[in-house]
This record gives sequence, structure tokens and C-alpha cells, in this order.
Amino acid sequence: MKDLIKLNGFELLKIEVETQLKDYDLIEVSNDETYKEAKTQRATLNKLSKSVDDERKSITKTLKKEIDNIIALVEIKMDILDTRTTSWECKLQDKRQQEINDYYEELKIPVSLKYIQTEKWLNQTFKWKEEMSALNISIRNDLEILKSLNVEFTEELIGIYKQIVNVGEAIKEYDIEFGEVKRIERQVTFNATDEEYQKVLDFIKSLGL
Repeated sequence: MKDLIKLNGFELLKIEVETQLKDYDLIEVSNDETYKEAKTQRATLNKLSKSVDDERKSITKTLKKEIDNIIALVEIKMDILDTRTTSWECKLQDKRQQEINDYYEELKIPVSLKYIQTEKWLNQTFKWKEEMSALNISIRNDLEILKSLNVEFTEELIGIYKQIVNVGEAIKEYDIEFGEVKRIERQVTFNATDEEYQKVLDFIKSLGL
């Protein structure tokens, strides 16, 4: 690809500059007169340098525009391919999602699919079926554990778990949500503050009751 670009104009420009420089026999500065001549030569060469630099800027601007046009031709093709591949990927994901839905119904997992499915399941190389099967076993075991706990609001605890799908986090959320209910019930029943109620509990424990 790099051999396709032949910038012959640069070579011609170099030859032209070298030709003009041949006329300059650089002066040895030894007195005021030669000093002034050297300064004049320096100013003339500076103009030549600026002229070359202006040409560089013009060539660079033109070259950039032409290269941008060529890149645009490639990008048009890339955009078409992106559209086509994205469309096909959407079809593959729709197909995968239907497979996920069907297997979920087959396993009859007691938790809503939206709380267990992750984006990676739609990845065509991810082994989603193995993960869903393992989750099914784990969820059923968790529910058995929760049902065996001696709590006042078992169904509520299970309801929280089914949205979190984590036993430890579900119990924490349960304590936050229903701990307040219990606190209010204690205040109504015993007409005592939390601190007073805790003192009673500590006293009872000290008696070994």
C-alpha cells in the first residue's frame, strides 16, 4: 500500500531549491560590509525557506483532503457491513433469547427470569445453559434453607430473596424492612423504647431464661 503513493512533486521541489541555493556562495564575515551582505543573504534564504514551508502547507492540505476522500470510500463499505452484521447479530440474539425462555420454562425455576439472566447469556460463545441449570439447583437449595428458618414473616423473606437471589443479602434486607415492624410492635405491646426493651432482654438472658 505504501508504494502506491508517489510524491514526485516533492522531488521536483527539492531540485528547484537546490538549484537556487547554488547561487549562494556564503560570505565570510570579516568586516561591516561583509556583515551586511551576510545579513542580506540570510533574509533572502529566510524568504526561500518560508516559500518552501508555504508550499508544504498547501501540499499537506491538498494531500489530507485527497486521503480523507479515499478513507471515506472505505468507510462507506464498512458502514454497510456494520449494518448487515448488526442486523444478523440481532437475529442471533433473538433466537438465543427464545432458547433461554424455553429452557427457563422447562426447568420451572421458582424465580423470575429477569432476576437471574445476565447480558452475557446472549453472547453466542457463552455456555448459558450450564449456568442456568446450576442456578436452578442453587435457588431451590436456597429456598429450602429460607423455609427452614424460624422467622415471623417467612413468605416475605422468600419474596425478598426472589428479587435478590442471594440468601445473605435477602436476610439483611429482611432485617431492615421487618425489623422496623417488630420495633413498632414492641413499643405498642410493652410501651418501651428500644433501649429499655433491650435491657429487659439482657436481664432475662442473665437469668439463664
